[in-house]
Amino acid sequence: MDWLTLIATVFGFIGSGYGLYGLVTVKAQRRKADAEANKVREEVKTNELDNVQEAIKIWREMAESMKAERDEYKQSYLEVQKHNADMAEQMEAIRKELTRLTNINSKMVKLLDKITPENLSEMVETIKRLHEN
Repeated sequence: MDWLTLIATVFGFIGSGYGLYGLVTVKAQRRKADAEANKVREEVKTNELDNVQEAIKIWREMAESMKAERDEYKQSYLEVQKHNADMAEQMEAIRKELTRLTNINSKMVKLLDKITPENLSEMVETIKRLHEN
């Protein structure tokens, strides 16, 4: 085939209804493909947005859970601190009582060393008064 025949065939094809129909069909298919591509892009954007929102929801739930757990630990810590303060007060009271009793005991030992048959009843009375205070 020579060039003239080829060109004549192409123009004949285009000039007939099939060539024009083919161009219109190609253009319509191209529009349809573009529309489908745009639809897919929108779906991808929507899916990405949904994924981000789901991630935000998960992080928010985790943060709330951790806050609740932290509040529980804080409350437990405050209770332990109060208990320790109460125990410190009790220990201080016990220390004071022990000091008082030790002093009484020391005085009684000194008085017991001074007991003689002549002052026995007097010393017993003194020891009783010491113990009452």
